[in-house]
Amino acid sequence: DSFLNWRRDLARVEEDPRFILTPFEKNLNVWKQLWRVIERSDVVVQVLDSRDPLLYRCPDLEEYVTKISPHKKPLLLLNKADLLPSELRLKWAEYFQQRGIGCCFWSAKQVLEEDKAGEEVETDEDEELEDPRSRILGREEMLTVLQQAAL
Repeated sequence: DSFLNWRRDLARVEEDPRFILTPFEKNLNVWKQLWRVIERSDVVVQVLDSRDPLLYRCPDLEEYVTKISPHKKPLLLLNKADLLPSELRLKWAEYFQQRGIGCCFWSAKQVLEEDKAGEEVETDEDEELEDPRSRILGREEMLTVLQQAAL
């Protein structure tokens, strides 16, 4: 039933000249794999560019995840967070928190620099004063967040 509804919706979108569907969007195997992964997962993480997370965010995916099972949790991982000032990170954290969506900040660049240096890289002088919701998480902190979300 869900499959037929999906195909009907896809056909409607294809009929509209304002939209162009890519081969990726029409590929049933991609969707089957996504559905399988979601069914088996406790947490579904969307990795977004923190400079404009709403452009990359997929609310439909979040809705689908929570419809399948109320215990499943969507989580937004905002990457490239080192490019944002802490005040803007805090605004994004508040925005998503007000909507009941978990989010955390990450910097792949920062983690790579830490790996090269063999120690934690200092990011902000005032990091201790920073609101914990706007902190850029390190590798171990991120693993802890993911483990707690899966409980």
